[in-house]
Amino acid sequence: MLSKWRIWDFLKTRSDVLDENYNIISFLCFDPLAFKIIKDKMKFPNGPLRVLLGKEVTQDWFDDNLRSMGLFANTESYLIHFAQDLNEKIQDRILKDRELLLDNRFLILNFSKDCSFYKELQKSNHTESIKIEAPAFWEDHNLLDFLCSQLNVYLSVAGKETIKEKVPFDINSYYQILTQIKINNPNEKSVSPEQILPLLSEQKMDQFELATLLGARNFKQFYNKMLESVTHGNEVIGALYFLQSHFMKMYDLSNLDQKSRLTKYDKQLISHSKLWSKDELMRVLDYLDSLILMSKKKDFLFEQKMKHDLLKTYHY
Repeated sequence: MLSKWRIWDFLKTRSDVLDENYNIISFLCFDPLAFKIIKDKMKFPNGPLRVLLGKEVTQDWFDDNLRSMGLFANTESYLIHFAQDLNEKIQDRILKDRELLLDNRFLILNFSKDCSFYKELQKSNHTESIKIEAPAFWEDHNLLDFLCSQLNVYLSVAGKETIKEKVPFDINSYYQILTQIKINNPNEKSVSPEQILPLLSEQKMDQFELATLLGARNFKQFYNKMLESVTHGNEVIGALYFLQSHFMKMYDLSNLDQKSRLTKYDKQLISHSKLWSKDELMRVLDYLDSLILMSKKKDFLFEQKMKHDLLKTYHY
């Protein structure tokens, strides 16, 4: 069964995200940050969530974890990123195997692109398929209000208009500026344009510059730039989400095939992707995910981590 949503409607209707009527749920989201927000709302009362990549799932793993409970009952649920990379035999078993042991557990498949497997899941009666669509250009106020609610940021009417006029309309850009506003005005109940404009003009984190440096494997300059920003007390989580999205696009360039004309950014993605193997890109995504967790926890070790990783580059 397939349902299509805007992210704000989905979480308003499905605050707990998961439907207990389905143990296998597939997601196709317009941006990795959108799925990250949704994943953080998921609840697994019967056991932990284990995260894997599609290409990591083998027949043996499938049998050991989804067809057998072993000596002890398995209470883990599983999230598989890049589910389109599951091999065809595993895909077929997910679609047809009625003996999977998923009582009180979930198998969540996160797709980064549409594919035949995702289409087949939509036809299945024992799985749920959810597509989170990108906001239309006239829905900027919906996206902004949604992210404000998620981050507990309170803007004046004029403040909202300032963001819609000055900030690029995409979830990562909105998320980053709202995060900066929250850091600089933690107790403000009606943030004004006068409080927002300095944050915009300072250009605290140039996301595209960071993506260019890391994508080109210019590690020294990348870590210097990150460390410089952290040292000055700047918020980095928005930039980390952008980098994660950037590297997911490098990992899977298939969406560019649908474009009649490539932008400068698209061409950069193609150029940089040639500098990395698939395994390396996966390691970078895991690394960025760990940095995001540290940043969200306000971990004081984040700055030390940047210094340590910068020092390692001098040994290359």
